[in-house]
Amino acid sequence: MKENNTSKLIGTFFIIVSIIGILFSLAGMTTIWILKPRMQKSAKDFLTTSEDFLENTNESLMVLDSALENTRENLLIIEESFNDLDTTFSSVSESLDIASTLVGDDLSQTIVNAQTALSSSASTAQIIDRTLLFIASIPLIGADYRPEVPLHISLEEVASELEDVPASLKIIEQSMNDTSEGILILNDNLSELTGNLGDFDADLADAQDVLNEYISILNGFLDRIRNLQKNLSLYIILLSLFFTGLFLLLGTSQVSVLLHGLAYREGEQRVIYLSDLRKKQPDSTQEPTTKED
Repeated sequence: MKENNTSKLIGTFFIIVSIIGILFSLAGMTTIWILKPRMQKSAKDFLTTSEDFLENTNESLMVLDSALENTRENLLIIEESFNDLDTTFSSVSESLDIASTLVGDDLSQTIVNAQTALSSSASTAQIIDRTLLFIASIPLIGADYRPEVPLHISLEEVASELEDVPASLKIIEQSMNDTSEGILILNDNLSELTGNLGDFDADLADAQDVLNEYISILNGFLDRIRNLQKNLSLYIILLSLFFTGLFLLLGTSQVSVLLHGLAYREGEQRVIYLSDLRKKQPDSTQEPTTKED
């Protein structure tokens, strides 16, 4: 009796579990197809949002790539201008060196020589002035020689005015030399700046390569998302069928559990044959044997 109750209890447990499993499978399959439109709409919205985000990011990267390209072109123009300035400054520095030599040496010496010549000419002109005044004083000749400023005085004044010129030329020569040295320093700085611009251009080129790689990756993602959007309905149906199959398989497996539970509820059934009963019953026709003394 106790064993029969235990079998019924186990059978009841299996029946309850199998019914819950079957109901769960049916609920799962029903839920999948009820939620399918919402799932499809949510997936479509998510893909659309992702596509918009990737497109905006891709456009931003392309704008940045274009800005870097324009920057590189401007840097190239500036670099070429600095190279031209380098050549120009080198020529200017050489010209200033030549001019400072002309001003400080040749022109200064020329002024000194001119001053000496003017001083000598002033002495000669003084003699000529006296001679002309003497000739003009002779009444028979009738010459009139009365200059406002005698020639020798004019020459002496010019010679005296040239006294400060060599010193000024020396100052100009020094200024030219300083300017030439400053231009050389500026030229060196420009050369260094040109080298730095070249390095910066190389860094921008590397940055462009990275941007182009990211743009290529984003384009690949966009192609995949657009392909997924195109076949989204098919994928949702296949996914729904897959989970429906899983729930159906789960529900089918619960049928076996339900049958086992019913078997336990009905208890163990035995088939008894008549031959087995006859073997167990004693033979009534057989006479008992007596033991003789």
